[in-house]
Amino acid sequence: MRRSYQFVLKAVAALLPSVVMMLLLVRGFPHMGAGRMIALPIIVFMNLLLIGLALFVCSRLSVRYSILIWPFIIGITLCVTVLMYPQENNPSVAGELWDKLKGGGMHLCSRSGSVYEVYD
Repeated sequence: MRRSYQFVLKAVAALLPSVVMMLLLVRGFPHMGAGRMIALPIIVFMNLLLIGLALFVCSRLSVRYSILIWPFIIGITLCVTVLMYPQENNPSVAGELWDKLKGGGMHLCSRSGSVYEVYD
């Protein structure tokens, strides 16, 4: 009984970064339409499959290797969350985030000093 609680607790802890990422994506990219109703449950299901597989593999490994695997698995679930998140009109979410990270999506207006976004 105690082992099943630990299993559920580990799964929830591993899924938490993906849920936070989905909440941030919903706030940052609200223009999606009906795609969000289909995509969000699929994203959660895919992440739960990855986490379940990782829990199974980690139960077979020693604690040292198990600790090394979890950051990798959480990174994969975050990538799955970003890559599968839908965007209707603009470029993909991953493309927009990449442009913002490298500074391509933001431009400074020379006269007023204000920042505005340009979609290429």
